[in-house]
Amino acid sequence: MKRISLVFTLCFLFVTANAQSLQTGVNFYEEGNYEEALRIFDSVEEPTSYLFAGKSYFALNNYLKAKKVLDKVDSTNTSSEIFYEAKYTKALADFELQNFSASLDALYEINEFSTQGSVKRDAFNFYRDLLNYLTLEQRFETFKEVSYDEIRFDLVDAAIGIVDYPSAKSL
Repeated sequence: MKRISLVFTLCFLFVTANAQSLQTGVNFYEEGNYEEALRIFDSVEEPTSYLFAGKSYFALNNYLKAKKVLDKVDSTNTSSEIFYEAKYTKALADFELQNFSASLDALYEINEFSTQGSVKRDAFNFYRDLLNYLTLEQRFETFKEVSYDEIRFDLVDAAIGIVDYPSAKSL
């Protein structure tokens, strides 16, 4: 009985210390002290720490590392809020890496499948902004690479009025 009590106490202390550590990391992140936040997030293995580690790497302009860490957040082992926030941050990283098709695919999926208000709204706004941002050449490349026909339609629709008629027609 004493052994069970000791194991339970140790587990409780570990979980409590882990939660306090995570909160300390979030505090560092919110203060803009991303390096200190990363020291904490990199030592905790759970979806929330992966999310904030990815966001910290993104804030430090290390987009490839941000994507790698955010890939650890999947829909099967985390809340949908954390999952879609990670997906949104990956879409931002893809934009910075000029991988527009992956960015649009992710933003489209957030709009279609997320029920999270602020993330869904941000994804929708960024999706529209990205459609209007692309040059004609970037539109052609993105058109060929995206996964959804709806995005292809939106790329063409957004081109009307931005590019000349013969270019829009060829798209």
